[in-house]
Amino acid sequence: AVGIRPFKDDFWTTKTQPGCKYSTGCVEPNTEMITNIAAMTGGPVLDLMNRELVMGTCNSEGLLLKPDKPMTTMDIVFKDTFMTPTLESLWSTYSKHSGITWSYVIGIDLSEDKMVYPEMLDLDVNGSYFAYDYWAGTISPFNSNNAIKFPKQISATKKDFRYVVVSNKKSSNSDWVLIGEIDKYASMSSQRFDSVSYSGSTLTAKLNGTPSEVLNFGAVKNGVLENSPVLLVRTARVPLIVMMPVLAHK
Repeated sequence: AVGIRPFKDDFWTTKTQPGCKYSTGCVEPNTEMITNIAAMTGGPVLDLMNRELVMGTCNSEGLLLKPDKPMTTMDIVFKDTFMTPTLESLWSTYSKHSGITWSYVIGIDLSEDKMVYPEMLDLDVNGSYFAYDYWAGTISPFNSNNAIKFPKQISATKKDFRYVVVSNKKSSNSDWVLIGEIDKYASMSSQRFDSVSYSGSTLTAKLNGTPSEVLNFGAVKNGVLENSPVLLVRTARVPLIVMMPVLAHK
């Protein structure tokens, strides 16, 4: 062992590379997927060709926004494929703040539909959660009766995948369930958030940002996703407080 964790190799974020020198061509049909994977396995991210995709991995100064640990294969995969020679690409990880867990799950190029339930993510089987489909921008309830479906591969030209953020309604007295930054793959990265608290109709988050950075927050209220940009106007790099529903920073 050399003390270096595994990571995603460098990659292209545009589907066709200008000035290609290879006779086979320079085409990458899975740009969204590989950028998503790079962010959730801890980086690095080096390509600056497609700014929109790359900015989903970092803050405005290039600091990578990562989960608490790199994504790894889910236990259910080993159980389902114990007697087969290949492992399905169903991976998960998480971010934790103030005793609350946000889970991240991605399913890629699956041979069959896979259903994920809360206990597969080490969540309370009796808990009530919401699943945010990152690329579709949709919200759905997630609990023991409402699993997340990761569909099997259909396309013949690119890899089918689905990426979902699972958010926990920690307090039964709160109207809000925080998803986090809905345009960042690690929506609740510890590089951004210090703490989260719920009190009645108010949700409060303590976070870190850079001067003039715009953060796009999303939270669920009454089953509906609400989001609003927050402009950080401070010049000093000190933790800020963001509250919903007002979404005011102090």
